[in-house]
Amino acid sequence: MNPKIAFIILYYGQWPWYWRLWADSVAANPAIEFVIVTDLDEPSPVPANARLVKMPLDEVMVRLSRVIGAPLKFARLHKLCDCKPFYALAFPELVRGYDYWGYCDLDLFFGDLSPLIEKAREGKWDFISPWDYTVGHCNLLRNKDRVNSIALKTTKLIEHLAEPAITFIDEGGLSETALKEGDFTFGVVDDIQSEWQKAKPFLGATAQPGGTISRLDGLFLAVHTPGKVMIYDAKGQSHEVLYFHFMGMKTANYWQRFDATKAREFSFTPYGYEPKVLSPEAVQSFGYRLRCLISQLLPRGYSWIRGMMSPQLVASLKRWRAGAYRR
Repeated sequence: MNPKIAFIILYYGQWPWYWRLWADSVAANPAIEFVIVTDLDEPSPVPANARLVKMPLDEVMVRLSRVIGAPLKFARLHKLCDCKPFYALAFPELVRGYDYWGYCDLDLFFGDLSPLIEKAREGKWDFISPWDYTVGHCNLLRNKDRVNSIALKTTKLIEHLAEPAITFIDEGGLSETALKEGDFTFGVVDDIQSEWQKAKPFLGATAQPGGTISRLDGLFLAVHTPGKVMIYDAKGQSHEVLYFHFMGMKTANYWQRFDATKAREFSFTPYGYEPKVLSPEAVQSFGYRLRCLISQLLPRGYSWIRGMMSPQLVASLKRWRAGAYRR
């Protein structure tokens, strides 16, 4: 029997324009549930295995403050990332009945998440993450009191939460705290480089600024079809990963061809989104390599020009780029 698993997500502000990518990839993984705490109206589509829990942000902050033992006030919503490990304590009604609960991001599209389920089925891991430490965009915790409360022992926790920028309590900070406390088990990767050599590694692919994938050398091609994400590297080797996290490639220049109606089968390249499935051989072609090179020269040129602009003009350009391709 499969373990019961739920991802808990807090989302406030406005729904991202890439919602459809995330939602369709969630629907392809019906064995895992997704619970979104928000005050926003229901987006479209909402997968059958996802549900929205309406809650004002003020109540969220009160609950988190009660757990932490100190009043919390964040200038930016992004700072909520530091609070991810406390969700089970702040929202016990949402994790009740699950063997594992976790947190993930929306700026990604999932492939086949059955490797997460297999890890959870083994029943021996307190933390499960498809990397060599716990990562904030995809992390599972065994739903036990000792695991759920370990982040409260984070060194200088209150000081970290008082900082305006995120301090990665939900990522390396969680691993560091659990290792320091001792007697916790981790279902993570031992060696990233070796794992990338496998046809089906226990990895998620994370895009970095500059059009590369973390810990994977050279160019890449990511292909999404329902329930599957394939990464083809510069050598033409294929790797089926759990997801593609486009964190470092969210700027408008990578999404000029985005078409939400074709969000089920598409490609993602170092030069951005393609509304079609590209051949694996494309990554080794001259045209592909040239297009990737040109795409990286443009942002670098933009950065040079931006450095010569006034702060007011830079702010205006950022506002324009944020809305240029919003759907």
